[in-house]
Amino acid sequence: MIDHGNLEYFDADEIREHFLDAKPTVSQAIFPLEDYKGTFSGDLFTEDEERYFDDMEQFLRLQTCAVEEKVVALETEGYAPVEVVERFQDWKYREAEESEQGGAWIVFNRLTGHVEVHQALVLEVSSSIDEETKPKAKPTSNYSASLYRYMAMHKSMAVQAGLLLNPRKAKEVAVMRLGSLPSHQCVSYFDDPDIAPAYWHTMDTEAQTLLEALGELPEEGISASQSLRERMQDGDADRVLYAKVTALSDALLDRLYLLLTTLTFGQLCPEIPDTDEKSLFNRVALDLGADMSTCWVMDEDFLSRRNKAQLAEIVEMTQTGHLFGNLLNGKKRDLVRKMVRHFAQPSEALRWIPEAMYFPAVDPNAQTEVDAS
Repeated sequence: MIDHGNLEYFDADEIREHFLDAKPTVSQAIFPLEDYKGTFSGDLFTEDEERYFDDMEQFLRLQTCAVEEKVVALETEGYAPVEVVERFQDWKYREAEESEQGGAWIVFNRLTGHVEVHQALVLEVSSSIDEETKPKAKPTSNYSASLYRYMAMHKSMAVQAGLLLNPRKAKEVAVMRLGSLPSHQCVSYFDDPDIAPAYWHTMDTEAQTLLEALGELPEEGISASQSLRERMQDGDADRVLYAKVTALSDALLDRLYLLLTTLTFGQLCPEIPDTDEKSLFNRVALDLGADMSTCWVMDEDFLSRRNKAQLAEIVEMTQTGHLFGNLLNGKKRDLVRKMVRHFAQPSEALRWIPEAMYFPAVDPNAQTEVDAS
């Protein structure tokens, strides 16, 4: 296997094979591409642009349905028999003559999704010669894949209409759907409860309460919020947890719906400041009256990421030079420790917050560029 950290030792063909060869290409699909709802990867190693399916499971599901529809189409065209096989040995077949009824064989690799179609052929080799390689008879079915799809669409819409008339059941479904969505990164960011902020504990306490209401316990080593999300995303959640959700009181169901909605929401692209005043995150924060100066406290995690010059700037802006003057010329570690102790006091913590903690954030780099011009 190629070590991702040592790609410089491999040529383009080897790198391409490592990253892309396991993924099916768009050219392999025999279904309409608009039916695929996943993402694609591009081939950067060749001049001819090719796209690859990222969601292998969805690709195989669509490809399987398309093979079933291909069987029906070939039968309708008059080919007989029409078989789906995993391998094809061309020496066993010959082309059908005009007076003969030819068959069709669809070679379908269910692991890779690769499909080949051989039609207008006659099987010449007797089954007694090679019984193991003889194409197995296709089980008869009353319905084609397209007819199954037709019925599934009608059934789904009928259930939707029923949910519209039953708000309680719709909320239960919403809870199950919300539970399957990924939580925002902030849910797992604070992995040490001893240094996590107060608002983290607010969320985790509510998650703990609702886990208990569902008859569940937090997993060892992770927070109640993470435990709740992982339990909701478990493969058996639809079978086991759904029954527990339907047994909740209206009040607890409302609280679970609220918490799961909340856990998915947060700032997009956390590695860059969100300076867009019209972004959903900032608009919601402003509607809530969110103000980090009322809840955030400068801690060691923040201050230790600042250099000495930046720490001195914080001291100047908070007008606390008389407390840290001598330490500004000493070791950064000693300065950080004293600043942590001082700003841990609520009255002191309200004095200053960094520009990126505003709603919307102010990009200090952009401000510097404006000042320089």
